[in-house]
Amino acid sequence: MSSHLPKLIALSLSSLLFSSCTLVPQKATSPSAIINQSPPQSLTPTPATIPTTAGWLEFSPSAGNFKAGFPIYPSSQSQQLAAGSISINHTQYSATDQNGNLFLIAYSTYETTASIDYAKGLQGSVNGSLTATPNGQLLRSDPGTFLTYPSIDYTIYSSSENGFLIGRNFMVGNQLYQIMISSPINDLNLFNQFAGTFELTSF
Repeated sequence: MSSHLPKLIALSLSSLLFSSCTLVPQKATSPSAIINQSPPQSLTPTPATIPTTAGWLEFSPSAGNFKAGFPIYPSSQSQQLAAGSISINHTQYSATDQNGNLFLIAYSTYETTASIDYAKGLQGSVNGSLTATPNGQLLRSDPGTFLTYPSIDYTIYSSSENGFLIGRNFMVGNQLYQIMISSPINDLNLFNQFAGTFELTSF
């Protein structure tokens, strides 16, 4: 059975500003990144199994204020979501390489003038992804900074799908960015290669 793991990218801001919610975008049309295989013997990180990002395409959408590398030209999907009375504009770009790894960058703009509790909001976004992952197990959740902005790195393992969701969420003002890979192995090197191509072009 093909996996729904890369398609269930959930957004959740459980902060004092927003009531607890889990917002799940519609299923993306890109191919599944998780393939069926025997259960991994270990959940510890595994060395990268594909070439480095040399030769990847540089992608810079007209909106979103970023550029990044993808193995092939990514497909896009946009939609409007809601968290209570707050409108959320969500856009995501994804591409799958020949090894079945899915690479995704998403950004969501929260239409609000109220202050945002970034720590709670970022942890809430991870909780949302965990909730949306079939039989998901949170292996790590590490707050920090990325490009000077508050961020959180995380890894989620799906026992039913035999795959890993590795991500970094960070907030710039009222925008939530998500950099993710979905892979059959816990490949932090591959994720770091992908995240290392990301640059903000304004702000």
